[in-house]
Amino acid sequence: TNQVVNHQPNNTISHLKEDLTLAIIQQMHCHRRVEGIVGARTVFTRARKLTIPLGWQLYASSALMEYYCRRDATVAGKIFELGMSK
Repeated sequence: TNQVVNHQPNNTISHLKEDLTLAIIQQMHCHRRVEGIVGARTVFTRARKLTIPLGWQLYASSALMEYYCRRDATVAGKIFELGMSK
């Protein structure tokens, strides 16, 4: 039972990290619908400045949003590279 107790906090932290990442992605999508791509970029910038490490999904979502909304492969590529360096 000690192994279960020792692994449970790490499991909870990883779930919280995943939930926070997905919540920020949803916030980015909502801001994109309301304010346009500039609003989504603002949310992405604020999320990157958080001290909590977020998942790769945030970077992938932002890069794909840039590509499909602006058709700008350069910016999308830079975001993908930024995500890979984290």
